[in-house]
Amino acid sequence: METMTDVSLLETVRRIGLAQTPQELLESLGETPILRRASRSTIILFHPDLPEREAIVVAAVDNRPNAVEWVGTTYHPHTIPLFWDLDPAEPFVVEDTHTDDRLPEYARNVLDHLNIRALVAFALTAAQTHLGWLLVENETPQTYPPDDLALLQTLTRHVSVTLYNQHLLQKTQTALQETQILLDASRELFTAASLTDVYNVMCRAFLAAGADRCTLSTFTDFGADGLPTHSQIAALHTQNEDDLRDRLGKTYDLTRYPYLSQGLVTRDLLILTDIADHPHLNDRERRYLTRIGAQTVVIVPLFAFSSGEPLGYLFVEYLQPHPFSDRELTLFRTIGNHAILAIETARQQERTRQRARQLQTGAEISKITSRILEQETLFQQAVNLIQEGFDFYYVGLFLVDEKEQYAVLQAGSGEAGRAQVEAGHKLALDEQSMIGWSILHRQPRVAFDVGEDAVHFQNPYLPDTRSEMALPLISQEEVLGALTIQSEKPAAFSEDDIVSLQIMADQLANAILNSRLYERTRRRAEELNTLLQINRELFTTPHLDDLLHRITDRATHIVNGDHGTLFIAEGGLLVPRAVVGGYTKEMLAIRVKMGEGATGTAAQTRRTVVRVIEQPAAAQNVNVPGTPIVPETVIAVPVQTEANLIGVLLIRRLDVARPFTPAEVELLEGMALQAAIAVENANLLAATQKARQETETLYHISRELAATDSIPEAANILIRHAAKDRFDRLVIALQDAPDDPENTWVEVVSVWDADGQEDRFLGNRFSAEQIPLIKASLPDDYLLINDFADHPLVDEQTR
Repeated sequence: METMTDVSLLETVRRIGLAQTPQELLESLGETPILRRASRSTIILFHPDLPEREAIVVAAVDNRPNAVEWVGTTYHPHTIPLFWDLDPAEPFVVEDTHTDDRLPEYARNVLDHLNIRALVAFALTAAQTHLGWLLVENETPQTYPPDDLALLQTLTRHVSVTLYNQHLLQKTQTALQETQILLDASRELFTAASLTDVYNVMCRAFLAAGADRCTLSTFTDFGADGLPTHSQIAALHTQNEDDLRDRLGKTYDLTRYPYLSQGLVTRDLLILTDIADHPHLNDRERRYLTRIGAQTVVIVPLFAFSSGEPLGYLFVEYLQPHPFSDRELTLFRTIGNHAILAIETARQQERTRQRARQLQTGAEISKITSRILEQETLFQQAVNLIQEGFDFYYVGLFLVDEKEQYAVLQAGSGEAGRAQVEAGHKLALDEQSMIGWSILHRQPRVAFDVGEDAVHFQNPYLPDTRSEMALPLISQEEVLGALTIQSEKPAAFSEDDIVSLQIMADQLANAILNSRLYERTRRRAEELNTLLQINRELFTTPHLDDLLHRITDRATHIVNGDHGTLFIAEGGLLVPRAVVGGYTKEMLAIRVKMGEGATGTAAQTRRTVVRVIEQPAAAQNVNVPGTPIVPETVIAVPVQTEANLIGVLLIRRLDVARPFTPAEVELLEGMALQAAIAVENANLLAATQKARQETETLYHISRELAATDSIPEAANILIRHAAKDRFDRLVIALQDAPDDPENTWVEVVSVWDADGQEDRFLGNRFSAEQIPLIKASLPDDYLLINDFADHPLVDEQTR
């Protein structure tokens, strides 16, 4: 019989005390007689991380030629239940498995399968704790000497104490490691500046706890039941920095992963340890987990403590099978709770910062609305301030057009806003858009999910819009327009946001009204100044032709017209007297009847006429021969006083896209009134000057006639004063016998001819009987013939 010397026994005890691992403990027993003769020896411990008190091989020595790896093999209580109830004081000895009646049949079959014919099991117990057992197995029947059994039983007690101490040390180290993980996470969370920092800290904590990968996802969409339907990875950390980095920012449809999402319903950890054969995973879930290489997964749902609001979840991955202890699961829950508190704190801090930014934005809006009167600058600064202050995707400002048919975009944030303004973006005032609805109903409209709102306008410039708010701009009961505020996040607007933004919208509406009043006042002042200047120019231009041309030129250029014509009313016709902008000869040749075209209509109705002529060939308008017939915008303004129609001022723009504004119409009407007064004054001045000249001429004629008794001299006096600058020809003929009615002969005694042909007439004699118009002029009266063509006294001989 083999025995151990005292030295070898002491050495064995020493090695047991120094052993750091179960394998070292088992190998330290190798000199004992029973282990030297064993085919295989193992230390099997109850594993706290395995359910139903399963046991796992933690150390093995296999002396057989065909030895296999036993470490990691698990045993279930139903395999050989005797091992689970070993007597700590006595070993369980089976010298022949075939003849020992204590072994149930299924246990004997298992041992036969393993080629085991004899075994001895020693309970490993310390501090009244059953740790597991030491199992010594032989392939042949054995007789175990009592002394050898007693020796190994004694040494097993030393092994049990060492294992227990190792267990306590490991628990202490694990606790310290967990505490350090939580301490490091708390320290980092304390200095976290944003939600993203919080997410990253949480993921790093799971990696420190032994995970291979960890992602933190936030929810981006919710169903009608309030449960999340979509998520996006907000943070990703791996032990290998190059591992699956493309997943960061990726969005997942949770409805396609029903089992993986069930933790979002149960609000507890979801643990997957058998992915390949898991009965509840669908094919998509199994393919996904296989593709990312995960062997074990823990999903930690995150729900707010205060409100129960779903915040997101942690997806913890292991690339190898990993059994979890209760301590690990407790640590995961603790990290999850830390994450929830940190996220809620970060969100509250972000809300506080956001509220401060919003208050600052409100103050800035108040400042610019009281300081900036120029609308374009005011609008652009306002939308930029709101977009940046609230961190929105887009902000735009619409105003109702003059015809109250459309809301026209005046300013928008970012490149999308600039492009839309340049494109002339507008929305009809109906219920087919958020803006139209808000203006029509004079109240805000909010779409927390634009995909479900029937009146949301799908804008190609803003493809990422997920929620939208339209706020009417109302001041003094007048709806001026609306603000559109859009976010790429669903349900992005809180009640505080809506109240704050409506206050800003009201400030903007008041500023718009004030700006419009200022603009009208400024424009009226400019118009009055312009009219005053024009009035000064007109009343210092005495010559009528110069006056008419100046009126036409100033009116055409002051409204950026392409052509201008001033028509003067003469009887039933309108005759052009001044032309600006080319085609002067062609324009001066036309005559316009009352009621014909825009010009005739303005004269007939004595009202301004504005027309946009898109198809000039078919329009009821006056087309001037020799001038281009193109689409145009025209304005015809009557030049009139209260009593008289002087004429019509016609201004043309050869562009239908540039209609005349109400301000321009008002300015031209003011000019037309001044022009009418100036023309009347010019006519009155001309008439006064003419009367004065005629009076002076009569006075000089009378004086000179009184000073001569010569008929030829008298005739020359008349010609000198009356003919020049008045007539083309003046002929003075005297009767032979004025007192004799029968004598009708006359003789030309003096002639003035503008062409210098006096000799053709001087000395000629005519009989009044031959020329009826002479006979008719002999009585003491004058005869006025304006047109020889249709006068009855003008016969063929006279012509």
